[in-house]
Amino acid sequence: MSNTIYDDIRKADNPFAIQRKERIELIEKIEQKLKCHVVVVYHNLKSPLSLLDDADAEMLEDVLSATVSNKKLLMIINSNGGFPLAAERIVHVARTFAPKGFETMVVRKAKSAATMVCLGSDKIHMCHTAELGPIDSQVIGPSGRRISVDSILDAYQKLMDELQHIDMNERNPVGLLQQLQSFDPSEIEEMRRIQALGRDMTGKFLSRHMMKGHEDEAIQNVVRAFSEAEAHKSHGRPVWADRAKDLGLKVAIIRHNNPFWQGCHELLLRFDLLCTLEESTSDLHLVKVMETARTQHAQKAPAELKE
Repeated sequence: MSNTIYDDIRKADNPFAIQRKERIELIEKIEQKLKCHVVVVYHNLKSPLSLLDDADAEMLEDVLSATVSNKKLLMIINSNGGFPLAAERIVHVARTFAPKGFETMVVRKAKSAATMVCLGSDKIHMCHTAELGPIDSQVIGPSGRRISVDSILDAYQKLMDELQHIDMNERNPVGLLQQLQSFDPSEIEEMRRIQALGRDMTGKFLSRHMMKGHEDEAIQNVVRAFSEAEAHKSHGRPVWADRAKDLGLKVAIIRHNNPFWQGCHELLLRFDLLCTLEESTSDLHLVKVMETARTQHAQKAPAELKE
């Protein structure tokens, strides 16, 4: 988005109303192009509070129930992810309101549980720079930062392995034991269940929808590709459109020079601007927004909780 557009909106008497009008026009263009009903699931990626959780499923149901549509549903999702159960509920709500089919679009990022939502759809629309990611869920750590469950479990297992193989005659285990005390065994067990749930749920999504009719081995290959830590080396490492397509997923790749894709990109930029406007005019920051051409539902939090 050019500085001219940004400046014009900031100078307007009611920039929020102008922004909403421009976003509606862009949403309606996408609906006309793809012959669908569009809902945008936008998370402010700068906010540590923007985890995909049960609130998203409730917000999604609110905005979808406001409009009856007999078209397929396209969810444009922008999120760093969150919890597997939330992804399951979101897919369930989306399919409840989309009897003609449910597709997703990733303009920038759909990571972790947001990737699970995409894998629960019939088709994923992406450009070459759009990102899916490993399906490990995320939690908020003591420092307030997002931490992947897989990373926590890997660190715990490495400590346990090191303790089991330590030579007491050559090394004092006190340091390792002190590190181990920072882990709560009940939380570790819960994280293992969450990890298993995410992988099982993803397999069921694929077998029922995007990869329906495929051999179970092909489906499990996709689950492994999106869940094995060694394959990604990092929770944040992207899975690009070409790789997703090579795995057998139904991916529609849109070129960057396509005017249609440029409109999708502008839509996300305007949601970014909405976050900036909110912070500059109030003591709140925008955490997440769900929006259709007919209605909107937003979640906000005090500005001091942003960092």
